[in-house]
Parts: sequence; structure tokens; C-alpha cells
Amino acid sequence: MLDDTCYFIGFDHSSEAKIAQFLLNSPTVQDFLSSIIFVDSKRSITKDILMRVDLKKVSGLYNLQDVHRHDDSITFQQWEAFKQGLVPERESQPTLF
Repeated sequence: MLDDTCYFIGFDHSSEAKIAQFLLNSPTVQDFLSSIIFVDSKRSITKDILMRVDLKKVSGLYNLQDVHRHDDSITFQQWEAFKQGLVPERESQPTLF
């Protein structure tokens, strides 16, 4: 169950969700979010903060071997399809969030 302050990302395939989970929970993204989130504010994580996460750039920092440490069921084709499906924010709106 979600309330009006939750953000939800939908995927067509479970492999896409697993890859996104890996990237969003990666130390790179977590460190970035920690540096821009004010934990004492009423809503510390906002849509604007989430939109600053560029999954295309983050996916370029990792390879399939890194993903396999999280989930070894992801194939090379699924990893490449996920990366190809990401469009830089400046080329497309809206973003994932």
C-alpha cells in the first residue's frame, strides 16, 4: 500500500526492476542522495531530489559482473537492453520519477 508521498516505478520485466534496484541501492547513488538530502526536513526525499538521479550515468559506472554480485539471474542481453532503454534526461521528459 502506498500513500500520497510515495514514488513508484513500474517495469515491464522483473529483470528491469532488479537492475534498477541494484543501481538505486548502489554506493554511488546512496552516497549522492546522502549528500543532498536534509534528514531533518518534513519531506526529506522529494520528487526533485529523486529526479536528480541519472540512471543512465549510474549504469555506466557498473558492469554485468557488478550486477551479478546482486543478482546472477540477469543476462547480458537484459543488462544491455536496460541500458539502451535509458534516455538521458535532457532528451526526454518525464524521467523515471
